[in-house]
Amino acid sequence: MKPKRSERIECFRLFRSGMLSFFSRYKDEKERKSTTSHRIAASLSSSFGSSYDVDIDYRESDILVHKDGKAIAAILWSSGYLSEDDKRKAMRINETLSPVLTLAFSLMPDKSYLLVYRFESDQLEYLHIEKEDFSETLIRSVRKNEDKDGQLLFALKEKGRRKKKG
Repeated sequence: MKPKRSERIECFRLFRSGMLSFFSRYKDEKERKSTTSHRIAASLSSSFGSSYDVDIDYRESDILVHKDGKAIAAILWSSGYLSEDDKRKAMRINETLSPVLTLAFSLMPDKSYLLVYRFESDQLEYLHIEKEDFSETLIRSVRKNEDKDGQLLFALKEKGRRKKKG
């Protein structure tokens, strides 16, 4: 059963709230991946509440939020840009676990924003979320199409592209 839009919106709001808490405590995160995953998971756990379980390195996700056996949020993260393999892994998790929300994000330690990849059933959205105030900007949205060989292709969706100024 496909998650409702309202469920995805609420789940993304809880993710943002947890990450805001994470950045308020750990401004310059340069720890090992397992330490950072634990800190992010703890922040998300506070945001989602005690009725949800938050695990790290579970079912292919770096962080998995679940409740009563159902995947709520499957999250992959990296310090820098995600590789194509990471994006394919996130798509695979999205298809196999069918969580309410699948996200991959880059902490981008030298930037003022997180780069967030939000996976939907038929598209992928790229967002910048500012670390200071957690305002977000949709950078672009791409549609998934299948070619005759069955490979997923991403085609830019004109409507979602950010226009350059100047």
